[in-house]
Parts: sequence; structure tokens; C-alpha cells
Amino acid sequence: MKKKLLIILMCVLTVFSASCSKVGWKGLYDEDLSEYLTLADYTKFTYEKPSVEVSDEEINARINVLIEAASEMVETDKALSSGMTVSFDRFCFLNGQAKPELSLEGGVYTLDGAEYEDEAVTLLLPKLVGLKKGDTSSFEITLSDGTKLTYNVTVLSVYEKITPALTDANASKLISGCNTVAELKAEVSRRLTNEKTAEAEKKLITDLRKELIGKSTLLRTPYSLYRDYYEDRMYLYEKLAEAAAMSLEDYLEKCTDMTYEELEKAVGDAASADVKETLVLYSVVKKENISATKTEISEFADKMASESEGIFENGEEYLSYYGANAVKDEYLWSKVMEIVLSSAKAAE
Repeated sequence: MKKKLLIILMCVLTVFSASCSKVGWKGLYDEDLSEYLTLADYTKFTYEKPSVEVSDEEINARINVLIEAASEMVETDKALSSGMTVSFDRFCFLNGQAKPELSLEGGVYTLDGAEYEDEAVTLLLPKLVGLKKGDTSSFEITLSDGTKLTYNVTVLSVYEKITPALTDANASKLISGCNTVAELKAEVSRRLTNEKTAEAEKKLITDLRKELIGKSTLLRTPYSLYRDYYEDRMYLYEKLAEAAAMSLEDYLEKCTDMTYEELEKAVGDAASADVKETLVLYSVVKKENISATKTEISEFADKMASESEGIFENGEEYLSYYGANAVKDEYLWSKVMEIVLSSAKAAE
């Protein structure tokens, strides 16, 4: 339980540090940051070119997913068999007495060998094989606890899964605009290549960012900057303890297995890492004269909101949730990594 709470806490910490951090140290803009950090020479970074080749197996697997998505359940007059779906009324009797609480009208289930939460359904379904729409029958089942029940069943509908064949005629049903299987495979290959390219670039940028931070050397820590990060992280724990109606010490003991001294060290280490990352960021920003105007940040927030799959309706919501400082830093990191990526060289 405590491990689960720790995982949840770390997730909250990640969101909190992104949304609430307040970098108030003016030295990021006014001072020579080389006094605090030796920046890694990112022009000498190298990387392995990621493979974005798409195999026939991957193409066929994606097409199978599209075929499955295009499949339809169609009502049929055929007898129920494996793989079909059935809708039926079931009325339960125990020793001749009706049991309304164990009865159900219009239940819909698929006969695929799966076990249902309702044990009676799991036991009844195999007995319905061979029945058609409108058929009625009576079945006896024995539950795992030994209870013997009688069910009067009326089949309301039987549905058959119709899966489109992979033909030229069905190609456009799987992807609009594809008129042949060859065109379909080419489009699937293109999409998979784009997905792999995006994933590979994301991983490459993540790796280069880690290298940029790791190979930079922190010379000394600006106390004001460290204090901001430290207080932000400690504040979160205090608010979590307050929400749980506990003292901070009790909260740590019961929910994290940490002592206060261990918390201070963990928060201190994290704050130091925050400081180094921020100094690396702003060192490159100053070196490369990267701007971050309100318009640029607003446009960036709009872009991130549009890519959030409906989580954020617009850039204003995105900015409000994460905070202006965090979004600004996120934007700056995106520009920094564009430069780092373009400066790095692919290994021969």
C-alpha cells in the first residue's frame, strides 16, 4: 500500500514541479552563468541513426487492427455458435421459487470462452449453443458453492461478427482514399514510418538532453535558485499532509516510509538537480540568443493544447494548468533541443 502511495506521490510531484515552480532568481538573465556551470560542448555530440524501417509483419499487423475495427456485429437467423454474440432473457428459480434478484432481461454476451463476473452467465452460455432467435429453453446449472439453479431462457437475438476481407473493394473501408490493397499497404507503411520517426526523434532528443545535462559541470549553486526549488518541493509535502489531516512527520511515516531527515535529503538532491538543469537551459538560451516572447509562448501553448487529445481545449487552459514559468521553460527547452539536435552529428 505504501509503495502504491509513493508512486502516486511521485506522479503528483512531477506535475507539481512543472506547474508551480517559481524561478525568481534574476541571475539567470543578469549574471554570467559560466561562473556557476561549465556547459557541455553539444557541437561534439554524436548519435546513432535510429532505424525506422517498417517490416511486412508490422504492416500486416496494423492492417489486421484496421480490419478488426471495421468489423460489424450483424443480427442473424443462424444458430448460436462460438464467436457469436447473444442477447437473452433469463429467469431464475431456486427449488421452484422465482429469484428475481438472479434474473435479467436483455443481457448481451459473447460466446468466446471468457469467464464473466456473473458465474451464472459463464455456465449458461455454452448451453445456449445451437439456439436461434426466438428459441426458449430451460437449463439447470450448479454454482461453485453448490447451489443448484434453474433458468428459463428466451433468446432475443443472435449476432454474427462480419469481418471485411482484405480485397481491393474493401480497401477504402479500412483507410479512406485507398482504392486497392497495394495502396492500403503503402499508406499503412507511410503511417508506420512517420510514427517510428516521431518516436525515434523523441527518444533521441530525450537522450541528447540527458547527455547535455550530464556532461555539463555544476561549479557552484546559486542559493536563491536552490531555495526556490527546495521550498516548492517541501511545500507539496506539507499540503499533502494537511489534506490528509496529519502532521508532516505522521504523513511521511504512514504514507512514504521516510523520516523527515530522509525527506530533507531527497528534496535537497532533487532541488540540486533542478538547479543544474535550469542553469544548463539558460546557458544555452543565452549562448544561442533564444527568445521567448509572450506571443511565442502563447503559440507554443496552443500547439501543446492541440496535441493533448482533448485534455486542454486551448492554450490558455494549458498555461493556466502548468503555469507561465513552466510553459516558458518547456518552450525554451524545445528550442534548445532543436539547436542541440542540429549541432550533433550522426555516427558513421
